[in-house]
Amino acid sequence: MHVTAPEWTEGRLDDLNDRVDRRFEKVDQRLDRIDEKIERGFERVDERFDHEFGRVNDRLDSIQRAMIYTMVSITGGILAGFSAILVLIATQL
Repeated sequence: MHVTAPEWTEGRLDDLNDRVDRRFEKVDQRLDRIDEKIERGFERVDERFDHEFGRVNDRLDSIQRAMIYTMVSITGGILAGFSAILVLIATQL
């Protein structure tokens, strides 16, 4: 017994195209929702990084200030020592 395949008419092809289009629209909507969720997630991560980098930056600034104060103090001490040596040399002559 020979079974023939159904004939594809213009109407059936149009119906198939419409169903495929509707399915792809649903897929597009799902992907749009997923994209929105991912964007919101990245925004939260960006906010956390900004906050944490701000804290690290503040710490580095305080370390830099401490180093500058230390260098100024050491330089002042060295200059005071040289001045004392010059005074000693001058008074001994």
